[in-house]
Amino acid sequence: MAWHTFAYRQSIGPTTTLTELNVVPDDILTRSGDKRFLVPADYRFIRFVQASGPNLTRAVLRSPSLEVRRQQYEVVPRRRGGETLNLTALEISHPVRAVLRSPSLEVRRQQYEVVPRRRGGETLNLTALEISHPVRPVMLVSTEELSALATTDGASASVVNVVVSLGLENPPMAPAGDMRIIRFLGSTTLVPGQWTTVTVTPELALEAGTYVITGFLAISAGCIAARVLLRGQAYRPGLPGLAGTEATAVDYDHAMMAKLFGYNLGSFTHIELPQFQFLSASADTTQTVIVYAVKVS
Repeated sequence: MAWHTFAYRQSIGPTTTLTELNVVPDDILTRSGDKRFLVPADYRFIRFVQASGPNLTRAVLRSPSLEVRRQQYEVVPRRRGGETLNLTALEISHPVRAVLRSPSLEVRRQQYEVVPRRRGGETLNLTALEISHPVRPVMLVSTEELSALATTDGASASVVNVVVSLGLENPPMAPAGDMRIIRFLGSTTLVPGQWTTVTVTPELALEAGTYVITGFLAISAGCIAARVLLRGQAYRPGLPGLAGTEATAVDYDHAMMAKLFGYNLGSFTHIELPQFQFLSASADTTQTVIVYAVKVS
């Protein structure tokens, strides 16, 4: 398992003073009050962070160990202009709803989902997704408090989201094997600003066996981020969400997402399917998750 994803969210400002954000309740991490999580003993490296808000001007992470080293984690790049991330990018589908079909793919109960793909024109779009991804993971100290702070401008208070993923310094890589692309569908009403568990169903019945998740694309109208729940696994690795309809959301930044793919996020079987938790800005009623998984048995 590569990392655990959690979040902070609050309406603040406008203010030029860094304001500590409320935690989004998490049933895995320990909280020390409403503003701070305790860093787990084993997952103490910052893998990546996303920060978003309509009027966001700055976002940072603070902890005692960072302060001892005379620093705080500056979340850059960050999303200003909305709660969900900007998704557009160079749309080249790399084997990581146009689909490719062949008899061999159908035997393995799948089709090749061409994502990302360009919607809105014949030429490709070149802008990028705002994810803060350190060149090397930033180390924290086990059980210390970790808080997120932000500043905003504008005429009135506005929501800020900070989503953090802590993990091992060297997360386990995806195993070798046959890569499957599995499209899951959900129909749960999401609670805005909270992690909502979604039970999903595969579009095509899965071939019997065990699958290791190496990445996924979670899509809903207001999706900020999503994380996967797997039987027997406490931590919940997450990834940035793709907001909008599936038709528009898959026009995303493949180059950035590719940096977050290729790790062992945990395994499931054709009988015990994964669930996903969505953090959304709106009460969405339909969800799509495109999972990249290696069949290992």
